[in-house]
Amino acid sequence: MKKVGKLEGATLDLWVARAEGRCLHEKQRASMGEGGTEYFCEVCDEPIYGSITRRDWKPSTNWLQGGPIIERERLEIMLRMTAGEWQGEWRAINIWSDRENRYAQAYGDTPLIAAMRCFVASKFGAEVDD
Repeated sequence: MKKVGKLEGATLDLWVARAEGRCLHEKQRASMGEGGTEYFCEVCDEPIYGSITRRDWKPSTNWLQGGPIIERERLEIMLRMTAGEWQGEWRAINIWSDRENRYAQAYGDTPLIAAMRCFVASKFGAEVDD
């Protein structure tokens, strides 16, 4: 098990795709140069969006992908403050969580990271399988 609050980069983006209910397909293609085969994951947005490769799916760093999730899920994003001082992190809260009248919250170095962690936590809880 891995704590959602520690997810980052491609792993966080993968869990956002899972929380979105996107289909994840393993595909195989020849790699450039020596080294044989490279594997990548395709994230499908059916039927409206076509498909996007996992390399291009980065809602934790791309506002065009993460922003609509924040808006749709009504996530609140704010600076993490203690005694009126910024703690160097952002905080995201989802009071509209699917999880039995509980709210989800998460922290991150950027607003998008905090929001995507919060979104994943609202769907799966504080920990996810590796």
